[in-house]
Amino acid sequence: MNRHVPPNLYFITKTKPGPFAILIRTLNRPLLSAVPVSRSRTISSSSENNNRSTLVGLSASLSSKSTTSESLVSSSHAAAAAASSDYDASSPKNINAMTSLVPLPRLLAAAAASDSRRRAGDSAVLSPFDGIPVVVKGNIALRHSTGFDAASAMLRVKTKDDTCPYDADCVSSLKSAGFIPIGHSNMDEFGMGSSTTHSCHGPTYNPDHFPGKNKTIGGSSGGSAAAVVAGLVPVALGTDTGGSVRLPAAYGGIPGFKPTYGRISRRGIVAYASSLDTVGILGSSVGCLRTIYDIIKVGKNDTVGDSTVTSSTWEQDDVPRLSQRKLWREVYHNGKIPRPTLGGLRVGAPAALSVVECPPCVRDAWKRSIRALAEVGGATIHPVLAPDGTDSPAPSLVRSCLAAYYVLACAEAASNLARYDGVQYGGNNGGQYEAVRTSEFGEEAICRILAGNAVLSAGMFHEQYGAACSIREELRRQFRAAFGAVDLIVCPTVLHPPHEIIEDDKNASDKTEALGRDIMTVPASLAGLPAVSVPVKIEMNGSKEDAEWESSGAKVCGIQIIGPALCDEMVLEAAEVLESWQNQSGK
Repeated sequence: MNRHVPPNLYFITKTKPGPFAILIRTLNRPLLSAVPVSRSRTISSSSENNNRSTLVGLSASLSSKSTTSESLVSSSHAAAAAASSDYDASSPKNINAMTSLVPLPRLLAAAAASDSRRRAGDSAVLSPFDGIPVVVKGNIALRHSTGFDAASAMLRVKTKDDTCPYDADCVSSLKSAGFIPIGHSNMDEFGMGSSTTHSCHGPTYNPDHFPGKNKTIGGSSGGSAAAVVAGLVPVALGTDTGGSVRLPAAYGGIPGFKPTYGRISRRGIVAYASSLDTVGILGSSVGCLRTIYDIIKVGKNDTVGDSTVTSSTWEQDDVPRLSQRKLWREVYHNGKIPRPTLGGLRVGAPAALSVVECPPCVRDAWKRSIRALAEVGGATIHPVLAPDGTDSPAPSLVRSCLAAYYVLACAEAASNLARYDGVQYGGNNGGQYEAVRTSEFGEEAICRILAGNAVLSAGMFHEQYGAACSIREELRRQFRAAFGAVDLIVCPTVLHPPHEIIEDDKNASDKTEALGRDIMTVPASLAGLPAVSVPVKIEMNGSKEDAEWESSGAKVCGIQIIGPALCDEMVLEAAEVLESWQNQSGK
């Protein structure tokens, strides 16, 4: 019996070799050792890419008539087409960020309508951001696109006439503000992965290292991250189940935000793990994240067909903030947002997240980030303790999070993906259920479906699934206790830089390592808390523990800020302070 894993979450490993056995072995490993030091990797600073435009900058350009929506959309469409699926494992031709684009005539018609509204005057403009192009992940419904397939052959369209007939709620909100979604981005199949390699469209490559080094951008929202990193669009929508927005944001050196579970409607999202799935945002600045969040979050008076969003979502609200109208007025007339302050907010770092695998260069960036929130933002630093003086959340509980996450996510995936049977939903392979699911699902999806069905079986349900639910509830309780001592928790997003993509790599150690990349992001997902990743410069001191980062030439890492449920604006305020500190000091 593995002493690092609670007995009621210990899987029997006497299974036949294969992806299922690999996943089971991973869940049996010491959880905080699931991300071993491995081959050389690289990451680049977002501040070095001057091609990335912000929403504020584009809004000012449109307002001053120095550019037009038609020009922006045409440029984005051309760049996205050059970064679309043209996959060749032997010689990748592009970063493979996009899988499908809305037909250009439709996009130009929308852009022309936006330009017409601007010529008619401010009162006709839908928002300051009217006419700006955006990208959405392949599991988010986008009308007139053929890419609504969640990167799965099971859902991949057979003809170009098979376009999506409707928009997801979050996409409808963007369109209501005048944004123009140009297409779907690549992802891990159904959101199952952390590298955007498990896709029927092939892997997505990190733009900061392509061509030359075929580095991962992370996943599962890797295509959306790559689209922002490459400057195709200023913002993109993704989804975050266990870190699928924050991880690629960290690997790409851009901000990425996972809101509180339930603040954004999931209607129109292909379900993976329904109790964890959250629409997230990747952008060229934290201000971009805030703007999109303000637009797509569900308001008190909104009517949505989504059981995730209930009246309990509004039992408390954000800390006082600029109203959306005032924020837009500042952007529209001044081209900037007032500098944020944290006036007296308490920040801290739980001992449970100070894992031994964290290299010194990342730990140093972590400490400097906490000091910056205090010295620049006006926050105060406090220990993260429960009322009885113990660490909260408890280290032993955090060590169980990864196993609990995979139990819950796989169980829900097995249930959600059962509908794809080749009869009503999914592809068709002679009408044979087994043949359809064997040929149309990818290896990773099959692996997780098998694991999910196992934990839902009569012999394992209470021992595995029930135990995982108990761990999640206890984690939520202890996070609530922690937020009695501090207002914000700060920790690294990832412990290692992005790795090389090796085609058709079946190495079991690499697969188990991949399952552990979410170790720092899973706790916030299990607890349903808002969390944002912000790129922070790293500094090397010659330590041998930093060899992986130093040999890779890494320049930034992701620092994660986690807040109490429904305090999304407070989290974004802190992220803006951290970003402002980075931009002004370059530290």
